[in-house]
Amino acid sequence: MKKSIISAALTLLVLLSISVCAFATTAYPAPDPVEVGQNLDHLLATVPADSTVSADEGTLPPGVSLVVQPKDGEQDIYLRGTPTVAGKYSCVIKVSGSGDLMCLVEVTPALPRIITGGSVICALNDKASISVSATVPDGGSLSYQWYQSSTNSTAGAVAVSGGTGDTLMVDTASVGTLYYYCLVTNTSGSQTAAALSGIIPVTVGELTLDSISIKSLPSKTVYAVGDKLNTAGLSIGCAIITAARPW
Repeated sequence: MKKSIISAALTLLVLLSISVCAFATTAYPAPDPVEVGQNLDHLLATVPADSTVSADEGTLPPGVSLVVQPKDGEQDIYLRGTPTVAGKYSCVIKVSGSGDLMCLVEVTPALPRIITGGSVICALNDKASISVSATVPDGGSLSYQWYQSSTNSTAGAVAVSGGTGDTLMVDTASVGTLYYYCLVTNTSGSQTAAALSGIIPVTVGELTLDSISIKSLPSKTVYAVGDKLNTAGLSIGCAIITAARPW
């Protein structure tokens, strides 16, 4: 008799345990930081099928919505959408019978999209410039800092004094090749995100005459003593090369 009572009690406990598990709320970890303009599809929690779910107004990142999806007698709660404003958002989700769920979503500023200008070959002491073009989809504020290196890499690079615009007038006072790149920073609120441009080689050389040729003869080619030279029709071609020396 005692064994039957104990067995019945254990069976009841198992059934109660199954019932509790079936109607439990399971919360999942917060999502990794997401960049403005990138897609967010995060499973926030699984709740009982009969739960009423809603988000507190103003707690979700702009561009993100609460989505409830039935699944196997329960409901999965998702945060889905494309965040449009950087910031740290404490999302509050109300679940009837289970209280509030909290989820921190960090939205980082968008990385600048950079188009790098072409390389430059110029003569000694010429005026020459390089440039980048950068955009961001989140309306953040862009800032620039140019760097100069003696190698075709970022190793050993130094910041160019005054190089804080999208265009840089480069130093052409010495013959040789230097390499430049730009760090572009997007500031949105109190957060920043930065990206590097491609490397731009600038070669400064000395101009030398490589060859000269007559493309067309002048109209007058026969002269008498005392005649003035007439160069009408004369066309001369020449090839000039820019030769750079190592530093």
